[in-house]
Amino acid sequence: MGCSSEEISEVSDSEIGDYEAKSYSELENGRHPVRNPNGTYRCPFCVRKKKKQAYIRQQILQHPSGIGASNRRAKEKANHRALARYLTTSNQNPEDNQMLPPKLQEEDDQFVWPWKGILRAESGAIRSQSSEDPCSVELHSHTGTAIVDFRGDWSGLKDAMTFEKHFEKRSRGRSDWCDRHGFRREGIHGWIARAEDYNLVGAIGRHLRKKGDLKTIAELSKEGSEKKEKLVAALMNQLEASHTRLQELESRYSECALSLDQMMEQRDKLHRAYNEEMRKIQAFAHDQSRRVLKENEDLRGQLDSKKREVEELIHSLMNTKRCRRSRVSFLGYIWT
Repeated sequence: MGCSSEEISEVSDSEIGDYEAKSYSELENGRHPVRNPNGTYRCPFCVRKKKKQAYIRQQILQHPSGIGASNRRAKEKANHRALARYLTTSNQNPEDNQMLPPKLQEEDDQFVWPWKGILRAESGAIRSQSSEDPCSVELHSHTGTAIVDFRGDWSGLKDAMTFEKHFEKRSRGRSDWCDRHGFRREGIHGWIARAEDYNLVGAIGRHLRKKGDLKTIAELSKEGSEKKEKLVAALMNQLEASHTRLQELESRYSECALSLDQMMEQRDKLHRAYNEEMRKIQAFAHDQSRRVLKENEDLRGQLDSKKREVEELIHSLMNTKRCRRSRVSFLGYIWT
């Protein structure tokens, strides 16, 4: 995985803020697209040659925090912090971008949510229709009514509006269910469940009140925005916590590295002191050996000199003794 191959120079930790602002500006200008043609997301700062990126929105929102928690270079952290800010401040949710029908935008109608459709007709006709309908349909045969369940998101509302328009185009909507005299017309009629249906007295009203709530589009949009803001806040807190944790780990690493350097320096100092002490001991031992050898040689010389002196003295004494003996012998000879 490589990051921002267009940038060559590395960013120092002190420049992260400036580089983050630059990357955020490039994201806003569209230089780094984050959406794939199929509506999924991609990280423009992570290049994967062998694996195509296809994140859903929740995954792409969590992606920067994963990068922030890892031990990456300053440039990568700045890029992904910019991406996280861009995703949280820009409207990148395809569901949020869907335009609501003009009728819904102009009115504050209360709808039953999750979205539900009402089918009214003879029970047999509804039964035959529901057997071919792919939607989730709950029959109330005794009232000649069926309730169609739609998904609770904006795409479900779109389907519900299509459902209602289908009947309105055929003059089989809510306003067409009864004529001006209050008589019900034949055929299947359908519309989106609203407050009028929700507040009905009877089985249909009880069912709607049990299964749903009355909501306006503004309320649902506000709730969706609040949920989105909470999710973004939680992700930003997670990212900030990961960043703080990373800083703590980097600080501990720096302390350990400094302590290790100090220990290595102390070890080298002790090693040098040991070597110096050994050198002095060896030099002293060498000097002592030379001194002892010299003293031994001097003593040997002195002993040899004394030995010669003694030998000379003995030789001299022996000569003197022989001379005395010769003299005595000579004197004895004379006397005889």
